Amino acid sequence: NPDTQMRMTPDVSAVADPFTGIKIVFDQQMIVGGGTSLAAPIWAGMGAVMNQYLVEKGGRQLGDINPLLYQVAEGARLPAFRDVVLGGNAVANAGPGYDLATGLGTPNVENLVRDILVLQKLLP
Repeated sequence: NPDTQMRMTPDVSAVADPFTGIKIVFDQQMIVGGGTSLAAPIWAGMGAVMNQYLVEKGGRQLGDINPLLYQVAEGARLPAFRDVVLGGNAVANAGPGYDLATGLGTPNVENLVRDILVLQKLLP
């Protein structure tokens, strides 16, 4: 588990390529955006949906998700991340496993939230 104090590196990934990113309607014009400016809100939205699922299934809201991400990545029942092995950022290139460009990878949200629910039921 990498140091979590002011790391300045990603724990996870989301669509960040500004050329193949997400279509947005802004000022009545269709544009495509990417980068951290979109990856962060994507994760925020997924977090909201995961919170709803967890509470409905008798779990609790995510809170600090970072430790949970690494617990899931270390050997949860369902595969929760797709490893990103191509690409990079200003710090590093992507490669197999955890890397400083894409962290643990992109989420399979359905599997991730199910794995988190199992962890919540195992931990007080």
